[in-house]
Amino acid sequence: VFVNFGSFFVDVEAQALFNSGKITGAIRQNLDVSMDFVLKNADGVIAVDIPRMTLGGGGREFPTNESVLINTTGQASEDEQFGISLGVSLFRVPLP
Repeated sequence: VFVNFGSFFVDVEAQALFNSGKITGAIRQNLDVSMDFVLKNADGVIAVDIPRMTLGGGGREFPTNESVLINTTGQASEDEQFGISLGVSLFRVPLP
């Protein structure tokens, strides 16, 4: 029903399980990455797409007897192909 259009910034801060050197490689090489995720409940689904994002940070934590964690930031920029920095789709029908 509602569509918002305008200039805004999309920044992400995350702490994730470190299971691949690809993350730190993307940070070191200043590569663009993408991020997609879906949130769902009994009311429906929200799908989020960030088609172009640059990662930063990359500090690792080594908790005793736990998985290695990586602290990273991400800043989205306008994707040349789609002309967006963030896409959000709402579905009022829940997924199985």
